[in-house]
Amino acid sequence: MTNKPDRAKRRQPPGFRDRVGKTRVSGSTPALTHPGQFIEFIQTAEGVFTAVFSDQGLTRLEFPDGKKNSLAVPLGTFAGLRRWLQITEEALERILAGRSPGALPPLDLSAGTEFQRSVWHALREIPLGETRSYGEVAVAIGRPRAVRAVGQACGANPIPLLVPCHRVVAAGGKLGGFSGGLPWKEKLLARELKLADFFAKQSAGRMDDKTNRAAKNY
Repeated sequence: MTNKPDRAKRRQPPGFRDRVGKTRVSGSTPALTHPGQFIEFIQTAEGVFTAVFSDQGLTRLEFPDGKKNSLAVPLGTFAGLRRWLQITEEALERILAGRSPGALPPLDLSAGTEFQRSVWHALREIPLGETRSYGEVAVAIGRPRAVRAVGQACGANPIPLLVPCHRVVAAGGKLGGFSGGLPWKEKLLARELKLADFFAKQSAGRMDDKTNRAAKNY
């Protein structure tokens, strides 16, 4: 008779280790979620995020407290997983600090419809520190009447943060919805806007310095 694995133990992340001044869940053994998809747990100061990879790239990113499935599979299931995980960790750390993500792993958005993918592409065009309304995104993709559908596509975004649906707000500047919850949306926007304002002031200060030097040399 084969002993069944202890379910409670099986659902625990594979352990923690220190890495570059932070702690993350060890990814020494990837976990299987669906055939061809693998879970990695990423520990941040904000909690444990769940990253799901296919052999095409990152296919889902879940906020802390999401459901986890840590059924172990052998090492080296597909090439590139370790590198993709590292890039995802670094991008996530930067985003949570209100900064641009920098390099991104390959994003596998194949689960979305053609319309959804067009919305998700438009979201990636919204600059750091700026927002767009659902109506503005609808216009950007050439579907000005599809405001409600744009909102639904934002809600269905499988890779929030890296595909920044938090930068889309309702008419009149209201927050609108967010798959991670409104407290997350408020926090992310506040950090990005604060950092963007800081850089704008720095840039303005440099321009003033140049103007003053030019005036003195005139």
